[in-house]
Amino acid sequence: MAHDDLDGECCLLCHSSAAGDWVNCGICREWAHFGCDRRQGLGAFKDYAKTDGLEYICPHCSITNLKKKSQKITNGY
Repeated sequence: MAHDDLDGECCLLCHSSAAGDWVNCGICREWAHFGCDRRQGLGAFKDYAKTDGLEYICPHCSITNLKKKSQKITNGY
């Protein structure tokens, strides 16, 4: 989910409530400024603002999910 401005929310990455392009993590449901996430390969904000199913996953949830997938492979699940 994407939103242009949110009142009362703080970015999970910079902890600011400044105006900007906001995205909502599809896992933890926390909000972040799209520009604060500096990971390569995220694409453009407009891609997340569309309703074509592209889901933003924050850096914390991305790492957590990667660890869980790695454990499943290691444990043979």
